[in-house]
Amino acid sequence: MRRQVDKNRRPEGIEASTTPSRRRSRLFTFFSRRSQTSHQNGSFAQEPPSTVTVDLVSTDMSTNLTQIGGSTVVKQGDNLRDTLSPESLKSCASLSSPSLWDVAYDALRDDNDESKQRVEKYEKILSSKLQAVHLDPPVGVIGDTDAHRIDLNIVDNAITSDQSSRRRQMKMITELGLEKKDSEQIKFHIGETEINVGDQVKKGLSFIQWAQGWVGQAVALSPEASVAWAVVSLALPLLTNPISTTEAHENGYEKVTSLMQYYVAQETHLLGINKGTDQSATNDRSSDKDTHSEIPVQIAELRKRIIELYKAILDFQIQSVLRFYRNRLKLFAADALCLTDWEALTQAVESREVDVKELNQYILSAKTNHSLELLREEAIEVQKKWHIHLSALEGLSKENLATGKEILVVSAQNGETAKQQLASSERVEATLKELHNMAIKLVSDKSVEKTELMRLFAEQVSYDAGPEKTKDRIPPRSDSDFTMAETQVQPACLIVIDGWGIPSDRSPKDGDAIAAAETPTMDAFSQDKEHFVELEASSNAVGLPKGLMGNSEVGHLNIGAGRVVWQDVVRIDANIDDGTFASNAVLKDLMESAKNGNGRLHLCGLVSHGGVHAKQDHLYAILKAAKQYEVPKVFIHFFGDGRDTDPKSGAAYMEELIGQLQEIGIGKIATVVGRYYAMDRDKRWERIEIALKGMVLGEGEESTDPVQAIKDRYAKGGSKDKDEFLTPIIVGGQESRIKDDDTVFFFNYRSDRVRQITQVLGNVDRSVLPDFPYPNIKPLVTMTRYKTDYPFTVAFEPQHMGNVLAEWIGKQKVKQVHVAETEKYAHVTFFFNGGVEKVFDLEVRDERDLVPSVKSVATYDEAPEMSAAGVAKRVADRIAGEDQVDKDTREKTERYPFVMNNFAPPDMVGHTGNYEKAIIACKATDDGIKTIYEACKAHGYILFITSDHGNAEEMKFEDGKPKTSHTTNKVPFIMANAPDGWSLTDRVELKDGKVREPVLGDVAPTVLEAMGLPIPDEMTGQSLLVQSKSESDSKKRPHAESN
Repeated sequence: MRRQVDKNRRPEGIEASTTPSRRRSRLFTFFSRRSQTSHQNGSFAQEPPSTVTVDLVSTDMSTNLTQIGGSTVVKQGDNLRDTLSPESLKSCASLSSPSLWDVAYDALRDDNDESKQRVEKYEKILSSKLQAVHLDPPVGVIGDTDAHRIDLNIVDNAITSDQSSRRRQMKMITELGLEKKDSEQIKFHIGETEINVGDQVKKGLSFIQWAQGWVGQAVALSPEASVAWAVVSLALPLLTNPISTTEAHENGYEKVTSLMQYYVAQETHLLGINKGTDQSATNDRSSDKDTHSEIPVQIAELRKRIIELYKAILDFQIQSVLRFYRNRLKLFAADALCLTDWEALTQAVESREVDVKELNQYILSAKTNHSLELLREEAIEVQKKWHIHLSALEGLSKENLATGKEILVVSAQNGETAKQQLASSERVEATLKELHNMAIKLVSDKSVEKTELMRLFAEQVSYDAGPEKTKDRIPPRSDSDFTMAETQVQPACLIVIDGWGIPSDRSPKDGDAIAAAETPTMDAFSQDKEHFVELEASSNAVGLPKGLMGNSEVGHLNIGAGRVVWQDVVRIDANIDDGTFASNAVLKDLMESAKNGNGRLHLCGLVSHGGVHAKQDHLYAILKAAKQYEVPKVFIHFFGDGRDTDPKSGAAYMEELIGQLQEIGIGKIATVVGRYYAMDRDKRWERIEIALKGMVLGEGEESTDPVQAIKDRYAKGGSKDKDEFLTPIIVGGQESRIKDDDTVFFFNYRSDRVRQITQVLGNVDRSVLPDFPYPNIKPLVTMTRYKTDYPFTVAFEPQHMGNVLAEWIGKQKVKQVHVAETEKYAHVTFFFNGGVEKVFDLEVRDERDLVPSVKSVATYDEAPEMSAAGVAKRVADRIAGEDQVDKDTREKTERYPFVMNNFAPPDMVGHTGNYEKAIIACKATDDGIKTIYEACKAHGYILFITSDHGNAEEMKFEDGKPKTSHTTNKVPFIMANAPDGWSLTDRVELKDGKVREPVLGDVAPTVLEAMGLPIPDEMTGQSLLVQSKSESDSKKRPHAESN
């Protein structure tokens, strides 16, 4: 739709006329070096440079000049030479940081040979041809006196010294240019000739020639191509020619100009304010660092995407000028231009803009989620206090009521006395109820917003929010909950150290902060080979892709789940590697359905080795399965990548695929279409429709050689002639289309970009494209779960996380508590509990188990001990069971047969790269472990110690530079204070006779066996505990030291 411009709208800085009926003048100023010229027989003869006159074009000549876009404009009667001095120009210029336009322009020049050639031609036009054309505008528009002539040496020097002045002029030119273009009444004076913008091309030529002098000077001052382009494009006859074929360029001009202005203004905000926010968040709350650790990386990526957007805008601008000069000799015949060229250029700009918006939205969302998380934590703290008060009131109420009833029984024979006692008891009960209600109201009034936030948060997790589920979130305290006597379960404590790895042979010898620290407790444990083994904590061992280092979240998930928690892509890869992929029940049914139906199977998805949304190797595995199950016909609908891969790598991927089809002996190419269309996720359903028209109806370019067809698209050289933007290429005619009763399988494993196309093709909701002639296919099948409410059959469902360690211990009626400082509290609750925000049965969460992290430092190398001592003391108190003793209330001592905690210093200080401070962090952690170990010995607890991943053991690269990242090294697993005859094994024997190394997923089964509890079937990890026969039979418990 064409941009509608309010012809009465005034640019910023122009005041309304004192006479309402008179239209305010439009000001258009150019600061440039002009030459005296004469117009002879349609040509221009140059003369030596002289002075320049400001030409005021207006229908109201009495209007004073003012200020536009930050540039000084002269009022009548002012001395122009004083007003336009370098000092005045600099005073009105706000200095700006280096522009990304320069970066984008240089990148465009080096992008590829075609782009470089366009830029070179463009610069040649602007630097030589434009500077060769000059025209002297008329004298006398404002007045004929010399006071109104400007010495351009002053202006040139001011512009050259201040880049921001060029930007202001660019903004002014583009804003006013759009208004002038839509107004047929704006006139320009060149010499004695009056030019109307709405006139024919021939008159427009004069205006173009007049503007070129300014362009030539501007391009010599700055590589910002937008400055020159803004002026030239205002004069392009394409913008004033009424021929309809120019509409695409006209619309594109408006779109690109508006984006250019917007992002010039927003660039500092998008890249600068975000950083500031991150810093303030860090200062406000030290626990923000983990949550925001990825934000600086995303800001850097946002900068790259803005540069890509600028490159697309510049490409549009440059091609505008090139096309203009290409057609000069044809009197600017707009019909010679290709309509699709302009659409493609505009679409390229729009696509890059979407990329910028997507990432910026992600960054804003991450910050919003983090803010909500802080509020949620506060709400949890308030809620804990609330329930502690209520529990205390409840206990007090029960005790007083019991006392009242005893008095009533004893005094039953004294009738009147009994009545008085009964009345007194009832009054006590009423008073207590009133106090109870007052307490509820008091807490509720002070935390109404926080409790509402908790309610909303509870609705988003996988457990229902409601009164009937209250016990799931806040377990009531009653005797029935503690039915298992302490003598029936062996108490145990589990310590998870963050970032404590075992250096490998490749680790630099002088970068091990653990080895350099005084850690006598851990040193002694590591020397006890019977009770010390090494665990794999990275790569496939914890469900991550091969070679990828572990992290805190994944580590705690695996430890708490008692199994390897696989990512979807890794699960699929593993099935292919071990040969079980083809026997997947869903894939088997898919193949049988196609074979026994009409014999037609369609495979749809992204084909590349990018590995972000799909993998080409997965497609090959599916084809081999189809061959194995003897599916008669298999058609492949190839979605071009070009976004996670090289933009023009699709032809090679296609060639490789065709080779595999021939080798496997099954499958034909049916459709080729870019992900821009088939994988849209921004509700641009017209793109999905284009893809479906190719896949279902066969609308597109027909070809018998898809490789050559793709290469032919590349050869066109347009910005859209790349894999991502491939419009449908039809191979195999109508026979290869998706038809009634066909079987369709989508093999993308990442869900977000195939939700839309599967929504309509799979008949979930077709209201967005109601008129499309959809085929009546068999129920759609997908590689993974694309959306929870999609009814499709899924080959690889999300991994079930039932009966994790915390949940299973609660089901065994064993009390437990998890302790950590605030930096890692989410890891011992949310992640350790299987990735759900749920308090399991008999899991006690008390605010005292959340030890505050140091908030007075920006980074933890300033306080390397962190809160390790506080965490250790709290764990020791929980083991001793002394925290609940209250003689006044006669409350029994609480004991927690399972206690686990996290120590954060090695990882958090390790991330700072400060080697010396990391040594202190490791010592503080060892001191804390000693405190807990002494408590375990005193009260008969078995102690288990492990780590979620490596870090502090490898803090330097080989060249000595600081290393702040995690490692792929193994981590320790220690058992201490265990019964005689107990040990740990470093070999895990599988059911098929194979042997593997221990992993983090083996920790939970080991703890359960040591506690004498059964291991649930869901835990696929293996216990590493080895017991001698006599000890296994006698179940001898560890010795508890006498006090």
